[in-house]
Order: sequence, then C-alpha cells, then structure tokens
Amino acid sequence: MPVQAAVVYLPDVVGRARKLRERIFQAQPPRDAFDDPARRTALPFPSLCRTPDRFHVSGGGCWDYMGREKFKDLLEMVERSKRKPSDGLWLHGTYGYGKSHILAALVCYLIAAGERVIYLPDCSNFAAAPFEYVQRAILLAWADDETKTGEIMRLESMNDVSRFLRGTIDCLFVFDQVDALAESEGMDDRVAGKRRSVLECLEGWAALNICIFGASARYYHTRFGAASEHSANPGLYVFGGLTAVSPCSPRPRARTDPSFGRKCNNGGYRTSSSIWGATTVMHLKISQAPFRCSWTIAWWMGG
Repeated sequence: MPVQAAVVYLPDVVGRARKLRERIFQAQPPRDAFDDPARRTALPFPSLCRTPDRFHVSGGGCWDYMGREKFKDLLEMVERSKRKPSDGLWLHGTYGYGKSHILAALVCYLIAAGERVIYLPDCSNFAAAPFEYVQRAILLAWADDETKTGEIMRLESMNDVSRFLRGTIDCLFVFDQVDALAESEGMDDRVAGKRRSVLECLEGWAALNICIFGASARYYHTRFGAASEHSANPGLYVFGGLTAVSPCSPRPRARTDPSFGRKCNNGGYRTSSSIWGATTVMHLKISQAPFRCSWTIAWWMGG
C-alpha cells in the first residue's frame, strides 16, 4: 500500500478504532452471559474490517450473541495456554455450529479484560489484501496507546508488520475461517503461492504469542491427522446441531427431561423438536388477548 494513501486513511481509522474499543468496554455483559444460552447480548463487532456475511450487524454496529456452552471450554483453553504455551489453539467443527460467533464473543471478552487481541474474522479477505487487513486489526488492538499507534501508522509492508509483532509481548491472535487459505487441486500457482505465504505469516505470528484458529473439522484433521488431539495444536471440537435447553430455566435440560411439555412458571410450555439434525426448544405462550399468541424459539448451541 502506498505511503501517501496510508497517511490519508489511517487517522480516520484510528479514531474509529478508539471509539470501537470504548464501545466494547461499555457493552461488556456479565461473565456468565457468554456461556448461558438463556442470555442474549448485543455485542459490537470487534473489527474495523468488512463484517462477514455470517454476522447480522445492526445499524448501531452490534450483532446479537446468544450464550454458548462451549465458550467456557474455549476460554479455559486460552487460560491454560498462558501457563503452558502451544503451537496454536483450534476451534473446529461442523458447518453452521456457531464457531465464528464464539470467536467474536471471545475477542470482545478478552479486549474488555484488557488483553491485546489481533482479530482477523475472515482469512479469505485477509488473503486478498494482507497488509491493509492486518494493519487495521493491529490498530484496534493498540488504539488506546498513542506511541504504538504512531508506530503502526508508519508500517508500510508485511515485513514491517512482522517486525512490529516480534517486538510485542502478551498479545493474542484470533484467526477465523482459516479454511480459506487451503490449497486445492488445479488451483492457479500464483493464487496457491499467495495463500501459502499468508498461512506462513499466521504460523510465524502464532509461534510468538497465543493464537486461536477457527476452521472446519475437515480442515483441522486433514492438516494435523488422526493424532491431532495429542499434538502441540490442541483443538476444541464442536459438532452436531443444537442440544435442548429450556428458556424457562437458566440451566439446559436434556431432551429426555420429563419437564418438557410441562407448564413453566410464566405460563409457557416446554417442548422440543429436531430439524436437520439440530434439536430446538420452543416456548409457546398464549397471550390473554383473544386470537393472539407469542412464540419464542431458543436455539441452544452447546454440545
């Protein structure tokens, strides 16, 4: 990216980064909201880059996050990696499980906890324009540090980025949709080479600090093989669809729970059904007004 262009757009991005960090701190919900499926929270999307289509962001820049049981497990993995470093943590599993939402929520949680987090929400966009993409991510991580912000504004290439990151400590990387960097048979050599180069950058940065990767189960097992669970790249596997939970209770309930179909304290009823292999729980409450009813559907993304 030309230096002249950087001078034009970076001051505006720095201002946006500072405002976004402030909003993340202000919107931080209680800790248990992150893994409680009965809690829904409007979280600011923690990136200055283009928001991926899998997030439905409101006009205020927030997306609706519902607590995930696996959030607690992932956070525990991150805490353990601080005591016992690894070559990278992997959140991998079936398509549509909610991996990207868990990772974005984790980024919000860690930023509000005072961590420096470099978050790349879409590796396909990162591969298309690596320097600009990661520069914005780094700006958000250090937007409250004027000295670091000045250094970031003077970066001009990926080599500069790598040198900058080598001089930092105690930061975390979160890279989502790593599948986008996979090479396929018949791929153009130039495209394959670019993807390989970008992936090497990610792996080099991961060797310096804690790094969390988001990918499909197929990509993870293809990359690390059958012994992956015992390698230096521990993974949290999320699979299947949804498990049942009653919105009438703060705790998830098994589908075989006899309370399903019984009346809740607020006048609703518990029930469950399976759609495309995903268990859903429906709470039906008939309003007092004739011919009107309200439906609330809770999708429990635990596993």
